[in-house]
Amino acid sequence: MRIAVDYRVANLGVSDGNSAVARLAVRALRKANTSNEIICITDRGPEREVPDGVAISVSRPLPFLNGLAASLVGGDPWYRFRLAMNANWRNADVAIRTAHEQSPLMDGPPLIVMVYDLAFLKGRASEFFSSELAGHLDKWTSINVHRADHVVTISDFVREDVLDIYGLSEDRVTTVRLVHNADIFHDKYEDSVVRKTLKQNGIESPFFLHVGTRQPRKNIEIVEKAFREFCDREIADHVLVEVGAVGWDAGITRDSNSDNSANDRILRLRIKDDQELAHIMKGATALVMAGVDEGFGLPGLESMACGTPVLAADSGALPEVVGEAGSLFAQDDSSGLFQLMKQMCSDRVRASKSTLGVVRAAEFAERRYGEELLEVISRTANRD
Repeated sequence: MRIAVDYRVANLGVSDGNSAVARLAVRALRKANTSNEIICITDRGPEREVPDGVAISVSRPLPFLNGLAASLVGGDPWYRFRLAMNANWRNADVAIRTAHEQSPLMDGPPLIVMVYDLAFLKGRASEFFSSELAGHLDKWTSINVHRADHVVTISDFVREDVLDIYGLSEDRVTTVRLVHNADIFHDKYEDSVVRKTLKQNGIESPFFLHVGTRQPRKNIEIVEKAFREFCDREIADHVLVEVGAVGWDAGITRDSNSDNSANDRILRLRIKDDQELAHIMKGATALVMAGVDEGFGLPGLESMACGTPVLAADSGALPEVVGEAGSLFAQDDSSGLFQLMKQMCSDRVRASKSTLGVVRAAEFAERRYGEELLEVISRTANRD
């Protein structure tokens, strides 16, 4: 079977959840069945290593007159035209792409679209998305979902949103929960290796960790507010490390009634690869996730695999992912998060949560993910 994957989003120079999901899908599909032909279609040579046996097909963007072409095809000429005209896309038995990017002008092979979340349609969307971005996501996700032969969601939380908002029949939407890359995210790293990476990144104190694109929906303001309370009360000599690209409206409002000296204990990093991230995760006291309407929360799973406890907001898919291994707080309750941070300073509590997290992460097996995704692909490719 020939499986074409729209890989452009996975080939971005920066890491984010969308690109990580696409890379994980290709990796898992390859591991689950090496007899299938997988062709990743992108706009340039791969920025990152791709699994052995996976083909790359490059359709270059139009060399000139992109503005004119965009007006003619109603969007990015690569998505609207170049992808649709790629011979490997047209001749595939089934094609996979994210539901959140622009749709090709012409129909191609049987199509599976992956929905990561629908936060741009939820109650607080105006707080977290520019009107332009929300409109873009709303338009193209709707087109892709209704056009697809099958929809794959990354959590049951997202599946319920898709069924409710788009009115699809239940047999057209399948949850295939994400997995982590267990070759990179694990708890077996030597302490000396972790300490070296921390030192290279200027991390010289115990630390709490936040991973995610710096944008309003990640609710980083709550994380920083809880951390300032932690500093004000001098619970322990910690810093807060924030890892991730800068997204839309990334400014964080500071609480003028707090001791702003805590701001000097917030370290923001851009890292080079997942290996470095895994070392940092392994060295953290705990990972904090406060995002609103998260479709999955991959850093939480990766952190548990590294043996690091997770403090997660009780919203979206985060409780679904961390299960009993996570420590939950109300998403806008900085005092509740502060209390959990305080608890994590106990070696006994941290060790208990670490053990539970490693066990929980092992339930998200890569082979299972690949096999479940292949099952959906086979049904879609063989539809009447």
